[in-house]
Amino acid sequence: MTTRPRVRLISIAWGERYIADLFNIALPAVLAPDNLPALVERCDCEFVITTEAAWFERLRAHPMYLRLAQYCGIEFRPIDEFLTRQDAYGMALTYALFRGFEDLGPAMLDTYLVFFNADFIMADGSLRSLAEKMAAGERAILAPSYCVIAEEVAPKLEAMRHPETGVLALPTREMAALALKHRHNTIRGKTVNQRLFSLEWIDQFYWAIDENTLLGRQVPIALVCMRPTRVVTEMRTYWDYGILAEACPEVEPFVLGDSDDFLMIELRRAATAREQILLGWPTRQAIAQNMLGFVTSDTIRVAGHMLVLHSEELPPGLADGARQLHAYVESVLRELPQQLPSHLNHPNWVYHYARFHEARQRYLTRSSKPSSAADLSASPYGGSPVAQPAQKPARLRRAMRRAAGRLYRFVYGTAPAFRPLHPRWADTQAILRRLASDGATRVLTVFSAELPEAHFRRFGTLQLTVGDLLNEHSSGGGGDQHAPPQVRKAPTGVAEDRASSEVARHPFWPEFDCCICDLSTSDVLRLRTLFQHLMHYIREGGMILVFHLNPAGGSAAPLRELIATGGFAFDAPYEVHFTGSAESARALAAFSSAVTFLKSRRPLRVAWGLMRMTEAAVAASRAHRRSATAAELDPRHVTSIVIDIPVPRRSSFGAGCRPETLPGAADLSLATSLGATEIGAATSARAGSTA
Repeated sequence: MTTRPRVRLISIAWGERYIADLFNIALPAVLAPDNLPALVERCDCEFVITTEAAWFERLRAHPMYLRLAQYCGIEFRPIDEFLTRQDAYGMALTYALFRGFEDLGPAMLDTYLVFFNADFIMADGSLRSLAEKMAAGERAILAPSYCVIAEEVAPKLEAMRHPETGVLALPTREMAALALKHRHNTIRGKTVNQRLFSLEWIDQFYWAIDENTLLGRQVPIALVCMRPTRVVTEMRTYWDYGILAEACPEVEPFVLGDSDDFLMIELRRAATAREQILLGWPTRQAIAQNMLGFVTSDTIRVAGHMLVLHSEELPPGLADGARQLHAYVESVLRELPQQLPSHLNHPNWVYHYARFHEARQRYLTRSSKPSSAADLSASPYGGSPVAQPAQKPARLRRAMRRAAGRLYRFVYGTAPAFRPLHPRWADTQAILRRLASDGATRVLTVFSAELPEAHFRRFGTLQLTVGDLLNEHSSGGGGDQHAPPQVRKAPTGVAEDRASSEVARHPFWPEFDCCICDLSTSDVLRLRTLFQHLMHYIREGGMILVFHLNPAGGSAAPLRELIATGGFAFDAPYEVHFTGSAESARALAAFSSAVTFLKSRRPLRVAWGLMRMTEAAVAASRAHRRSATAAELDPRHVTSIVIDIPVPRRSSFGAGCRPETLPGAADLSLATSLGATEIGAATSARAGSTA
């Protein structure tokens, strides 16, 4: 007679929010048909939940507790003594997990221990896969967790629970789609081929293949199951730093890397790690240097495993992406010293150990309770410039201003073909160079109507506001789906009859080579929606260029806040171009103040404005010469961002079909060929200015 394996599931939760996540989402997912019920068919199961003692009685009356008890016995273990220092979360987590199996003693060598935190949500079928690997003899099983934005995903998961049983049975592909759509900034900021921003500490590396596929390498990968080969009597290391070396020193870990086999998402608040956001991407040396603060010889054992999260069948470009990610991660790991810190007596562990246990002993002596931290509310982002009232000039003043305008255009140029003396010259160059190198002639421009500076407003073949594109034409804000859009036409230059005949020959508007999106802060926040609309009008292999001016000049703080609140939350592979330096930011500030002074009627202020304008021109010229030869821009002084998004195959991105015609295309009074004329003029002006 074969003995059924003994399995103990261990979960931890403290604090009202995490306890709610555990009982309202995580445990309902554990109860999915191919999770705990499938595990119980093969194994003798028991459940241990480590939490605060004050919650024991309330949780025993919870409907999820009663349903869980139908499958296995449940025990609560108190962890109040570990919750004594708010700066020692890693210590508390380590000891809370150990509390879940320390009572087993030598019996732990014959027990499979399955771990998941309160905010780890498993897809249906994950525990069945785990049972199959146990039966195959694996003793240390690892699987990744993928962080998602809790405020967006948790309500969706709760709504998916069965109305009668409360069980959450979400297939792996559906959960993968949810994870990919709502991925947290701690994933976006570690995606190697999306380098708009990064995080200060990088312990994971991702590669976006398409909207439905994400590759990953994690250091470490979460331990989801182990059957120890050594009896652990005390914790001598952080859980993630060295639990494998402590409990399974001779075991080769098995990684469930394909999300079809095992999928676990991690609910994480949107504000988590917001203070770590950095514009741009660090060097390999900088990443490796920071990794020395947490990587150990134990965690590096699993760094070579490739992980894949996918909501559809694996795409053709997977192998190429895997090679590129592998090459990049290996180049980072080569920067680490050959002798890595041991998991024992790690500096972080030594730093916290004495104070943590002193506080723990005081609690056990006095039964004191830990205090809770107050939530910090994020400061609002934004602020718009105040419009200055226009003054009606006299005839002489009007003539002088016309002359000044001609002089201004001669010296500084006009958007987007600025001359190098203009502080915004460098901001537009990334797009103009990209258009020239690609040979794009049919260009669609989409701009935010509220922008005080929309540099590409009159550029290209056809111009639409974001509202035009999304059919938002009602003054009440709701949008009249059938109202005609107000199409912005390019400057006159082609006969009306020629333009009309061109449109007549194209009842379905031809695909554009490129789209330039000149976006405000509010429209950056809905970039994903814009992309889903635009991809049907841009040819495969074309490009979408997203242009965003920093509203605060050279300060990076507003851009970091925009990213933290969901700006540029985009799933496709892309390249990013930053523009700006400390000098260009100073030039921009001087230019803005000069314009204000020059609008004055007072001669002294006008004279001061001319001095500031000269100062701005000199600073801009110096900044542009230096930025042209700089290998990397300083992300602390960013004046603009350009996101270069290649348009993928239609089958790679999202559902939906191409509408019969672009909004307003039937009213277009300009032939497509004008796009080539205007682009050629702009790029020629750029080339002449550079020369």
